[in-house]
Parts: sequence; structure tokens; C-alpha cells
Amino acid sequence: MAPSWKPSWIAGRGPVATVLVQEGTLHVSEPFVCGGHYGRVRAMVDDKGQKVETAGRRHPWRLSACRAYPTRGSSFVAVADEATARQVAEHRRGKQRETDLVKTAKSLAGRPVHADPGRRTSKSCAS
Repeated sequence: MAPSWKPSWIAGRGPVATVLVQEGTLHVSEPFVCGGHYGRVRAMVDDKGQKVETAGRRHPWRLSACRAYPTRGSSFVAVADEATARQVAEHRRGKQRETDLVKTAKSLAGRPVHADPGRRTSKSCAS
């Protein structure tokens, strides 16, 4: 598990993240979940720019993994298989959607509601 995720972009590699492993060891090709995204660790590099196959604790590691950018600070968790990663990521995205809808509903609560949003407010004259 790595709670610290700092995304960046490197030409030729795509989204790259700096991760701090807090528990266990992270391996190349291991499936993971980060925020509402999932994937497999494609490559890892240490602080000296050397490729590594495993990442231990308490050192920053740069890894190529995601197809998209999770938000900075999202928890990064290695899981048993990619199917589990997909299920967890979809669940997290659903929860995030619900939260966003509640925020939108609260922000619209004081605004007037029109019975027919497609209704025109001005009338045209027919000749």
C-alpha cells in the first residue's frame, strides 16, 4: 500500500507517478487501484533512474502504470488480480459520482425550477 501518489507526465511514457510504499513490496506487473482508476505496474525506476523489478518501503519510486491521472494524494493499493482492481475502481467511481450529484443538488437547491426547461421565454409573432 502506498498512500502518496504524485502524478506527472513524461514524454514517451505517459502518466508517471511517484509512490511511497508503506507496507510490503510492490512488483512490476502487479495490479493496483488508485482512486477510481486501476491498472498494472508497467515499469518502476528508483531515485537514481535505474529500472527495478521490486520496490521496497520508505523510498520514493517512479512508476509507469495508469492510463489516466488519479488525483494527487489518492491511496495506491496493490490487489490480487485485475478483476478485483476493476471492481474496486468502479465502486469508487460510483461513490464519487454520488458525492458529486449530492453537491450539485445542494448548490441548485435555492434556484427556481422551471416546469419545462425547453420552453421558450419569448413569443414570436406570426404574420
